[in-house]
Amino acid sequence: METVSTSEGIAYGFHLLGYLVGLGVVAWLTAVGTFAVVSNSNFFLGFLIAVIGGLIIIAGLFGLSYKVISDGVQNGVLKAK
Repeated sequence: METVSTSEGIAYGFHLLGYLVGLGVVAWLTAVGTFAVVSNSNFFLGFLIAVIGGLIIIAGLFGLSYKVISDGVQNGVLKAK
């Protein structure tokens, strides 16, 4: 059974790093937006922004998990041939 080389693992990690940075930016913007809205005493809108932002972040993490698993399966199938 072939293993993933160190350079392949590092390259894949850098590929996913961009995705994680983007997800972090969404999380940061959600936190800042929620704080700005709540500071103006609009708690319901702040709560709504926080919930939507949280769902986006959770969906992004699930998507990342799906991508890692499917890429691993694809790599295994290709190397098995």
